Amino acid sequence: MDANMLDSSPSPWVGHVPFAFWITEQLQPCTLVELGVYYGLSYFSFCQAVLANGLSTKCYAVDTWQGDEHAGFYGEEVFAAVNVRNQHMYHSFSQLLRMSFDEAVAYFSDNTIDLLHIDGLHTYEAVRHDFETWLPKLSSRGVVLFHDINIRERGFGVWRLWEELSASYPHIEFEHSCGLGVLFVGDNQPASIIDLLEKWSIPGERHFIKRFFVKLGQLVSLEGQLNSLTKSIAERDNEIVGLKQEVGEIQFLFNETKAKDSQIADLNTFLQAKQEKIITLQNKIETLFKEAKEKDQLLILREQEITAEKENKQNMEDEIFQLKNDLTKKDTELVLIQNSLGWHIIQRYRKIADKIFPPSTKRRLFYELPQKSLKMIIFKGPVSLLKKISLENIRKSKAYIKLYGFKPFLYKLKEKTNFNPILAEGKNINVPKIELINMADVKIVPSDDAIISVIIPTKNAGSNFANLITVLKNQEGIKEIEIVIVDSGSTDETLDIAREYGIRIIEIQPESFTHSYSRNLGASEATGNYLLFTVQDALPPSKTWLYELLKVIKDNDVVAVSCAEIPREDADLFYKVICWNHYKYLEVDKGDRIFFKPQPENYQTLRKNGQLSDIACLIPKNVFEKYQYRLDYAEDLDLGIRLIKDGYKLAFLSSVRIVHSHNRPAYYFLKRGYIDQLFLSNNFSDYPKPLIVTNDLFQDIIFSHTYFTSIVNSDFHNINLPCRVEILKNTVLGMLKNVSVFNHLNLTEVSSNQYVDEEFKRFMQKIHTRHKTSQIEKEYRGILIPSILNFVEMAFEYMGNTYDLIDDFLLEEVRSFIFKSFALICGAHLA
Repeated sequence: MDANMLDSSPSPWVGHVPFAFWITEQLQPCTLVELGVYYGLSYFSFCQAVLANGLSTKCYAVDTWQGDEHAGFYGEEVFAAVNVRNQHMYHSFSQLLRMSFDEAVAYFSDNTIDLLHIDGLHTYEAVRHDFETWLPKLSSRGVVLFHDINIRERGFGVWRLWEELSASYPHIEFEHSCGLGVLFVGDNQPASIIDLLEKWSIPGERHFIKRFFVKLGQLVSLEGQLNSLTKSIAERDNEIVGLKQEVGEIQFLFNETKAKDSQIADLNTFLQAKQEKIITLQNKIETLFKEAKEKDQLLILREQEITAEKENKQNMEDEIFQLKNDLTKKDTELVLIQNSLGWHIIQRYRKIADKIFPPSTKRRLFYELPQKSLKMIIFKGPVSLLKKISLENIRKSKAYIKLYGFKPFLYKLKEKTNFNPILAEGKNINVPKIELINMADVKIVPSDDAIISVIIPTKNAGSNFANLITVLKNQEGIKEIEIVIVDSGSTDETLDIAREYGIRIIEIQPESFTHSYSRNLGASEATGNYLLFTVQDALPPSKTWLYELLKVIKDNDVVAVSCAEIPREDADLFYKVICWNHYKYLEVDKGDRIFFKPQPENYQTLRKNGQLSDIACLIPKNVFEKYQYRLDYAEDLDLGIRLIKDGYKLAFLSSVRIVHSHNRPAYYFLKRGYIDQLFLSNNFSDYPKPLIVTNDLFQDIIFSHTYFTSIVNSDFHNINLPCRVEILKNTVLGMLKNVSVFNHLNLTEVSSNQYVDEEFKRFMQKIHTRHKTSQIEKEYRGILIPSILNFVEMAFEYMGNTYDLIDDFLLEEVRSFIFKSFALICGAHLA
């Protein structure tokens, strides 16, 4: 093999050079044609084999030497290099045909080509066309080589054609160096090739042949690298000789100028001394002028201050005099009030009220609510109170009392009417603010302790997992990043990707997985000062994302930080709405927040102030080791609540976000609602629980699903599109507020619902089979539709802020939203 060719034309084909030599020697082709030459590594390998074996083969290289979408486009320099090498070494039997493959085929007779190498444009259509066009030209000993049969990206389709052809012809194939397929289309093959095919059919022999040519290919590749290094060393030696000559010339010039430099230095010393004297005198003059000017300005300022002090003194004396007069009047009025009959009656009333409605008791609500209503009228006017008791709110209050009872309703009413006159007057409450950095003004320099271990539970993360790893490894401002995955039985390429990137892998059995166990295990093996918990399908949006989270911990009195999600572009309406509503509930929709221990502590305040998110949670390792995760569900919220209860503060950012979303089916949200409700009921003793009658709930589920199926499949088709969000909102809410009663749906209607998945259909079929009744109520008295109505109102609030018009696509999203909301509410009430 020509050593210069190996290092001058880098190509993945170099791994197949030994096989090119072998097939040429064994086949001894009369005519050899290569379609797609580029720099000619494969073609000149065949030529070199012809030359080395003294064969009479005629070789033809066909290419336009302009490039294509896979090889890239290039200039004349490539053809020039190939032509020089061909003329220098192989011109006696090799000819370059600079034309398209379709133009060149006319220059070859049928049944004349013994060896054909197809390596042009790699799309399925192009390769198939080349094969079918040139197939008649192949002889009875014809062999066809296909390169890149193992590439499945960027539009490559050779692998697809190879799968089709290899089912019809004897063949062998190699996976290394992008893959090489060898197709024996001729029936009259040499004995050595027939022997190869027989051995290929034996698994052990086939494995040996593959490894033999892989090893030979590696040796050829190493030879090319060695030649390249030898050439580089020779060039470097020549550069060193030239540099030594230049150093000698420079040394001669240096000696010549050294004497002159000495004379110049003496003159410069003399001039510098004179210059320093001049500068000293100029500085003294400037200093004197500056001091005089400053004294004049100070004198003027002093006179102004004296005048202002005199005016302030007079104003203060006037104010003191006025305040004394006002105080005297107030004291007089206070004495009159305290001596009045009305004041004595009020004092007596308050003492009686404290006895009848003691503070911190449930009875106190009956005393406080009228007072709050009166305050609202005084500070906001009677209209605000009328808005609170609108017909819509009366309807909601009735539904809430029906679900949860009267006492929880009174607490809810107190929360809703908790009017604060200080806020009404526009006064601010002192809330901790997060110190953020402006990345445009900051030079990112990693601190010594900026060593972060990223913990990711994985299972079948898919090919996009490489994107997450790449972004994490390219984070700026972090001294060292360690990635630890805890894998619970991946069967796809997840573990291969992890090994390729040098990630630490901890493998556990699928049945051992829980959210807490896998994350605690990963943290126990981590070596960083900080732990970042994230998930396999999230994606940081920038190279400074992790640095910004770390700066929040370092610059603020917080022990952990999480950030909000940005749903992906393909996220469905349901996921977008629940994300938006969740961050609105946490009050991070308008800005970043610092969470701390609330007063009072109840299920609402603890949930709103103890929020961390496993999608992105950064926490010092020493703190996490003390607390760790401990639940199988909502482990991040549980950790946050325990931290704030112990006096720590948490940060939750909306200005910094992470890309993440899921498009889940209805059955997933049925289970999600079920588990959410159990968690809240089991972990918050004050969480209100609705009053559920089991059989009534099953009938409600059947009826509600029937009703939603009816309006989605029938009434929605009467909506004229496109339309404004407000028009669709009024139409849909009208349907849900005015529920008509009709027969239950049959099983056919359940199975034909295109907006739910098969598992949810099976769930509905079981409910329908076991609990269907022929009894029809005169009016709807269930609890599911009013609950779902609240979800739909929330969705339209989101859509009103996001979309201008409703089109066909968005209406389909609304249909799907209704059934996913139904599934979530069903799961919660079943729990």
